[in-house]
Amino acid sequence: MVTIDEGLRGLIPPLTAEELAGLRASLERDGCRDALCLWGDVLLDGHHRHALCTELGLPFRTTQVEGLETRADAEEWVIRHQFGR
Repeated sequence: MVTIDEGLRGLIPPLTAEELAGLRASLERDGCRDALCLWGDVLLDGHHRHALCTELGLPFRTTQVEGLETRADAEEWVIRHQFGR
């Protein structure tokens, strides 16, 4: 089970319509190649992929992010991982 935390999701910039269309096309063509990152059952990374895979009925993998003790740790992890994009 994947839980969406609206506060954490709000830290992630939305995709443009063009980026979203490109991601959709990639998922339809290749499937979801990268695992979604979870903290427990809370989604930290892969919100756009999760939404599209759910909509399209595509399977996806998950992986646990280790070493996060608090919500503040989870927020910091999300923010740090968004800087690379």
